[in-house]
Amino acid sequence: MSASPDEADMQRDGTLPEDPRSGTRIVAAKVPRVLTVRQLLTSSRERAFMKRRASDVLTTGHYKLDDFTGGIRKGFSWLFGADTSFGKSTWLVSVADENIKRGKKVLIVSSEDPEEIYGDRLMVRRARVDAKRHRDQRLEPEEMQRVLDVEQAAEPSPVYVDAARWNVEELAPHLETIIREQAIDLVAFDYIQEFKSGKRWQDERVKFREIASVLRHLGKKAKVASILFSQLTLDQDTKIPTRRNIRECRDIANASEVILIGFEPDADILDKEKKVLVDAGTKCVLVDKVKNGPRGAKVPLLWSPDHACFDNVPDPYARPYDAEADALADSFPDETRYP
Repeated sequence: MSASPDEADMQRDGTLPEDPRSGTRIVAAKVPRVLTVRQLLTSSRERAFMKRRASDVLTTGHYKLDDFTGGIRKGFSWLFGADTSFGKSTWLVSVADENIKRGKKVLIVSSEDPEEIYGDRLMVRRARVDAKRHRDQRLEPEEMQRVLDVEQAAEPSPVYVDAARWNVEELAPHLETIIREQAIDLVAFDYIQEFKSGKRWQDERVKFREIASVLRHLGKKAKVASILFSQLTLDQDTKIPTRRNIRECRDIANASEVILIGFEPDADILDKEKKVLVDAGTKCVLVDKVKNGPRGAKVPLLWSPDHACFDNVPDPYARPYDAEADALADSFPDETRYP
């Protein structure tokens, strides 16, 4: 049996087709994934029957926020918007700290604040020392000892990336590698309007939409949770800010599964029965959007003025988190679902 002529033979005989695709066939084509109704509902039933362990979802550090949002879930992209004076980075430090204590790995990618800011905020929060005395280098002896104890007990895991001098196009491949190799559970970007792009954009709104898209898809691709932080644009008539106050581009909000808006109300916020939900001047959060849950809740946060940080608010009726028990549950995969 004679072999088929190759391109050199066809060229010599003058039979080589002008179209280079002539005679080729598709070996594998990328096609959309199609699911049946049964497959969709079976997947839904499996999720509903699965026993959710404490390790499955990350925490916001506030049990009410966790309840309203379902917690910070893998593959979900959150958006946290607040005015400059609210304390976005400080809230981020509290979220990172509470999850690191639970054995999670959190990566803070900062386009604005240097490492000293995050390091000092985390130290003051953990050591429970006076924030002003720490800033002024006037700690009392017992506070110095607590600082030393916190330093000695610190986890040797990555937590901070200085992104101030990087374009997102150059930064993204490095972050993708870090997230994969370090098994990051949550990546946070602080904040969108300070990230840079190597491309030229005539419209600032389009630029920040594309920057947010690059950052968001890092988490989506790696199937980890992500939080994007943004500034708000407020005016004198704004009583309670919403996603409409997200600076530069509303498309950033539209693509997020959960949106939280931090603010401090000028007057008491009342419920339908005229009971005070949030006192005037209290740092609180509006749950503006939850893709798979209720929205509209206004949750007061626990602010510690002495330590200049947000404190954890645990569920008073919940059992304390037990890492050993959670790890034991992982060793029994057949017991993770209801019969």
